[in-house]
Amino acid sequence: MQFKEIIRENIKQLLFAFFAFFFMVLVSYIFVSFIVARQVRSNNEEVFDLAEEKIRAMFREEEIVLFNAIYAVEKRLNSGSSPEDIQTFITGLTQWLTQPENDVPGLMNIQGYIGDVYIDGQGWPSPEDHPPQNHPWYTMALEAPGQTVLSDSRIEGHPGPVSLFLSRTIQGEEGEKYGV
Repeated sequence: MQFKEIIRENIKQLLFAFFAFFFMVLVSYIFVSFIVARQVRSNNEEVFDLAEEKIRAMFREEEIVLFNAIYAVEKRLNSGSSPEDIQTFITGLTQWLTQPENDVPGLMNIQGYIGDVYIDGQGWPSPEDHPPQNHPWYTMALEAPGQTVLSDSRIEGHPGPVSLFLSRTIQGEEGEKYGV
């Protein structure tokens, strides 16, 4: 028998074997692609979770400073301190924290908006063209009362350097809101 005759006599079996093999490869490819896609999604979630944990760990020291500053400001406000007294306290605390021997890495300033008064530890005035209420650090803290939020300083349409802010609402003993 010649090769052509063998193929001609067995063409149905050869086509069946070819299509069965092709179908098996196609189904395997589909299942493997679903498995790989699910694994990639799972790995991405783990990577993002790990990155978030690392970022939070980087800011932990600053967050502790923030908690302590808020505690001290809340105590002063609850005992009747004026915004000027708070400004003096925040300025002194900022100066102390930014001294080389007390340096908290990454901490540049403590600022807030209490009542209707902008308080800045370095004495910077609030720019009139974009008050604190328009800054992400302020609005995000109001949206998450009692939680520490991380934001950048950008205001839409205002270019400039980016700073990261940790912020949190300041509340009185009875839960009244003093500010951010």
